[in-house]
Amino acid sequence: MLTLRRIVLAILPLLFALPALAQVRGFTPYPNAYDMRELAVDVDDGLWIASNGGLLRFDLQDGSWRTYPRRVLGGPGDNDVTAVAIDDLGQVWTGSAARGVTFYDPAADRWTIFEEWPDPRIRAIRTAGESVFIGTQDGLSLRFRPDRTTICNPIDTGCIVPSFVVNDYAALGDTLWVATQNGLGRWNGATWDSLSFLPPGSGGDCRSLEVFQGELWRALPGNVEVLRGGVWVSTRGGADRLRVTSGGLYAIAGTTVQQWTGSTWVDLLGGTPLPTGVNAIRDLAVEEVGGTVTVFLATNRGLVRWVPGTASMITLLPPGPQVADFHQAVAVTADGEVRVGNRDGLLSFDGETWDFVPKGTAGLDGEWISGLAADGDRLGVAHCCCFGEPRCRTDVFEAGMAVNIALHDVWALAADPVGRLWAATDQQGLVVLRESIPGSWSEAARVTNASTAGALPSNTLRSVTLTSGGTYLGTLQNGAVYWPNDGNPTQGADGSGWIDLVGLRDQNILSSARDGEEVWIGTASGLHRVSDGIVLLGLPTRLNDLDVTRSVQAVVVDGFRNVWAGTDAGILLLPAGGSSQLDYRLFTTENCDLTSNDILSGTLHPDGSVWFGTASGITRIDPATVLQRDAGDESFTLYPNPYNPRAGGFVTLALASGAGTVPADLDPAAGVMVFDATGARVGAFELVRDTWEWDGLNVNGDLVVPGIYLVTARDRSGEPVRLRLGVVR
Repeated sequence: MLTLRRIVLAILPLLFALPALAQVRGFTPYPNAYDMRELAVDVDDGLWIASNGGLLRFDLQDGSWRTYPRRVLGGPGDNDVTAVAIDDLGQVWTGSAARGVTFYDPAADRWTIFEEWPDPRIRAIRTAGESVFIGTQDGLSLRFRPDRTTICNPIDTGCIVPSFVVNDYAALGDTLWVATQNGLGRWNGATWDSLSFLPPGSGGDCRSLEVFQGELWRALPGNVEVLRGGVWVSTRGGADRLRVTSGGLYAIAGTTVQQWTGSTWVDLLGGTPLPTGVNAIRDLAVEEVGGTVTVFLATNRGLVRWVPGTASMITLLPPGPQVADFHQAVAVTADGEVRVGNRDGLLSFDGETWDFVPKGTAGLDGEWISGLAADGDRLGVAHCCCFGEPRCRTDVFEAGMAVNIALHDVWALAADPVGRLWAATDQQGLVVLRESIPGSWSEAARVTNASTAGALPSNTLRSVTLTSGGTYLGTLQNGAVYWPNDGNPTQGADGSGWIDLVGLRDQNILSSARDGEEVWIGTASGLHRVSDGIVLLGLPTRLNDLDVTRSVQAVVVDGFRNVWAGTDAGILLLPAGGSSQLDYRLFTTENCDLTSNDILSGTLHPDGSVWFGTASGITRIDPATVLQRDAGDESFTLYPNPYNPRAGGFVTLALASGAGTVPADLDPAAGVMVFDATGARVGAFELVRDTWEWDGLNVNGDLVVPGIYLVTARDRSGEPVRLRLGVVR
C-alpha cells in the first residue's frame, strides 16, 4: 500500500539534494587518511578504501592512488568514512560516521547524496546485485531496487529486528539476514520473520555475517558459527569480522587473521610481524596481482600489503598528510615549503609531495610539536608536553637534521631579523636564543615575572609576536603585554615602559599575528587589533548575540589585509577594514572544504595562500578566489548550523552575503516550517521583529531529538527556500 510515509520518503531526497548554504570555492583540503576501515574491489582492479580521510582508491596493477576527500560540491558526505560497497552498476557507496550516505559513479565522475536513511551514523553498507542495504546506529535502509527504498526504525513496528544498532547484512537467495547488537533479523523477501521463528540461539551481539559456499556464517565474541540444517554450529575461533575474498573465508580479530580450511581455522599471517604502529586489522582483500597472490590489510595505520611466504609486510599510504594526530603548528620556509608539526612529528609539503619526519628520528625531539618558526630555510621547533622528566626540548631543524636545545616546554616561537628565536614557555617566561657558532645555541636573554618586577604578569605564555617597535607577549590567564624594545631583547628587560593591554574581551590569549606594525590578538572569546600597546578594536567571536562564542586558536593576516581567525568552531573572516560583527564571514565544513571546524594553527604562504592546521587535516585557502564573490550575491543560510538547542539561544534563517548576514525577507503567509527525516512537521520558526528564529522545540513544546531536519519557506517572489539543519546535543 502506498502510505504517506512512502510518499514523503520519495520526495525527501529531492528536497535534501538542494544546497543548504552558498558553496564557497577556494579551499583545498588535505585530510588525514591513515586509518583504514573497509575495503571493496571493483572490476577494474581498483581497491576502494573507507578511511578517516575520505574515500581512497588504490590501483592493484600500477600501485597508484586516487583520493576523494569530502567536498561541498562533490565527494563523500564526510571525511570520516566508515563503510564502502560497490553495486552491480559500478556505483561506489560510502557511509560516514555522522553525515549519512553518498554514492559515486566513476564512469560519469558524479557524486550523489542518498538521503533515504533513518540515522546519519552509518555502520554498514552491503550490496547484492543492484540492491543496497544500509545499517545505521538507529535503523535500517533497504534499497531492493533503484526505485524502491524501505526504512525501518524504532517507530516502525512492522520491522522485526532485535535491535536497530546494525552491524552487518548478508543476502542468501531471497533471504536477507541482518546482524544487530542484540541478535539476528530475517527478511524472507516479503515480510519480516518473527524472532521466535529464527533458528534457536540467534540472539547475542552478532558482529559480522558472510555467505560462504551456500551457507550463512556469523561472528560472535569468541566464536564463529555456521547455520546448517537450521542449527547454529560452532567452529570455535572468534572474530570481529568475517570476509569472503578470492574464494576463501577469513575471520579477523584484533591483529590476527584466520583462514577456514574446510574443517578448522588456521593463522593466515603465519607469525609475520605487522608494521610498527599497527594494532588493529579491520578488513582484508586477497587478490592476484601480476600473477602473485597478495594480501591487503586495512589497518589503523594504513594499507598493508603482504605476499604470503615473504618475511615482511609493506605499509602503503596515499599522498597527503598521513599522520594520526592534530596539526598544531604551521610555518613556511624561505623556499616555500610548508612545514606542519603535530604530536607524531614534522610534515613537509613542497607543492607536490608530502614527506614526514617521525618524532624521535633525525634528531627531532620525541614529544609533540606545539609551535614552529621559520628563519629562512631553518626551522625552530617548539615542544610542550609534560611537567615531569623527561621533559621535551626545543629543536632547530635544518638540512634534514635537528639540533637540540635544552629549553623545555615551549608553546610558541618567533624568529627575528637577525636569526634569534624568541620562545614563549609554559612556566619559564620568555627566553631568547641565539646561535653563537653554527650548530651551537645559547640563551641571549630571559624575562620573567620576577625579572620584570611583575610587568610580565605570568610566566605561563602562549604567544609571542615581534614588531620593529616591540614585542607582544600573551599569557594563558593574565592577558597580554607590550614590551617596547625596538627588537632588542635587553632593552627594558627589567619591565620598565611595559604596557598592559587594556580592553581585551578576556584574559586567555591563544594566538596572535603581525599586520605591519599592528598586531591581531585572538583570545577565548575575542579578536582584537592592537597598535603600540593600545587595543584599537575588540570584537566578540559571535555573529550575533545568539551565536556561540568561539575561541580564536590561530590568526593569519593575508596580503589583502583580511584577517582569518581560525577558531574551535570554524574560520571567521574579517575583511580588510572590517570593524563590527556584521563584517564577519563564517566558513565551516557546511559551506567550504575545510578538513575540520577545529582550527589549531595557521600561517601565510609567500604565494598569498593561507594555510590552517586542523584537528583532522590541513587546509589551503586562496583568498583571491574566496573573495571574488560579488558582495551582492546573496543566499539563504541557517546559523548556527549545526544547532544545539540545549545550549540555549535560537537558530536563525537569514541572508548571507559578502557583507555578512542580514534579515531574510520571506513570505510570512507561507511561514518557515521544520520537518524531520520522515517528513513529519515538527516545528516552525517565528518572526521576531524582522528576524526568523526557532528555539528547537517541537509542536508539543519538547526539544527535538538530534538529527537532520528540513527547513522550508518561500521568498517574496514565491520561490521555494529549502535548507538542511543539523541538530546536535
